[in-house]
Amino acid sequence: MEMLKQTINGRMCPFTKDPDNDCYCTKLDSRYTEAMIMFCSGIYERCSIYKRKSAASKLSEDTQSP
Repeated sequence: MEMLKQTINGRMCPFTKDPDNDCYCTKLDSRYTEAMIMFCSGIYERCSIYKRKSAASKLSEDTQSP
């Protein structure tokens, strides 16, 4: 319960709206529950999936800029 208090801070990972197949929130399996709570609804900036998708999104934006 203490982990929940520390990680749920009212913020959700922005990629939960359009998750990749490897995102923790798409894996409804007890092996990923802790990671889903920690990363998807808390400290998503530390998540390797979030970092990868953010980098890809930024690269896409940079290549589309004039």
